[in-house]
Amino acid sequence: MKRMVWLVSILALGIVIWPQAALYAAQRALLLWWEMVLPSLLPFAIASRLLMNTPVPHKLAQLLERPFQAMGCSGGAGMFVMGSLAGYPMGAQLGAQLAEETGDNEASEQLLTFVNNAGLLFLTGTLSAGMLGHPEWAWVMVVSHYGAALLGACIRRPMKRSTPPPTIRPQPWPQALNDAIGRSVLGLLTVGGVMVLFGVMIALLDTSGLLGGVLSLASPVVPPGILQPLLTGFLEMTQGAAGAAYAANNGLISKTAAMLMSSITAWGGCAVHCQAMAFTARAGLHLGRYIRAKLLQGVLAAGLTGLLLWILSFAGQWLGQYPFPPVGWWVAGVGLLGLCVWLVRKVRRQ
Repeated sequence: MKRMVWLVSILALGIVIWPQAALYAAQRALLLWWEMVLPSLLPFAIASRLLMNTPVPHKLAQLLERPFQAMGCSGGAGMFVMGSLAGYPMGAQLGAQLAEETGDNEASEQLLTFVNNAGLLFLTGTLSAGMLGHPEWAWVMVVSHYGAALLGACIRRPMKRSTPPPTIRPQPWPQALNDAIGRSVLGLLTVGGVMVLFGVMIALLDTSGLLGGVLSLASPVVPPGILQPLLTGFLEMTQGAAGAAYAANNGLISKTAAMLMSSITAWGGCAVHCQAMAFTARAGLHLGRYIRAKLLQGVLAAGLTGLLLWILSFAGQWLGQYPFPPVGWWVAGVGLLGLCVWLVRKVRRQ
């Protein structure tokens, strides 16, 4: 509690000392949210919440449960599907709800390590098409993001027992529509507020010279065009990804920017973890295992993105410029992911 008091006091003092920097940072964060995040996520957020009122997610979870059990993720298929549809921090909310319903904090903490992920449309729309300007790379971002979460679950200790997903009770459709719109708008307003808060924090760190000092010290090892988006993304995911896109427009190789974006999105940022903590603290869950898992997911996502883009480039040289239909690349990416999971499981058994 005392640490939070000190942090909030320093933040308020920084805003008073550098009001112009704070105002400009808040304007930039709001503009990014208004032009990029809100239009790309709101329609799908409403549709995904309406979809959760149908048997489709449950049927899909049943279909995926056997592969999840083979990966050592028993009982995680339903939460993974719902978390991927809604995006951050739905997985954390479901994990906390599961702990409250079953009282099994150990299983809930294990599931939380791979079910709290970015939403599908954020990866395909906001990142691939919007920031990167490469909509044909959407399958790469999706497979690497969710694949890194599942690979991380395979690498860590597998779950030894199955846990039923939290209960989602269907609502009458008029009430479901009203609830979906209200929750989606409220959720995106929360995202906008978090972006403004952490955007101001990043601007104050930059204005005070602390961020510049870290960049100067690390510049002989890591180029500033890579390090600055990483530091920004460590605090706030969307602005870190936007920083990587800006670096790509100013000389950074697009594939390197895609790897940066993938790593930042898989990590999620301190802003996302603060939102997750709001749910998990109420249920008595500890986030230590979850934080370690997200760090591993960030590393794996960057590696998978680089590998998939290399395969895409190699195939383009031999087979022509994207001769497959888009579905072909999605199937190829999922097949490669399945091979990686199989290899990891085989090594673990030995």
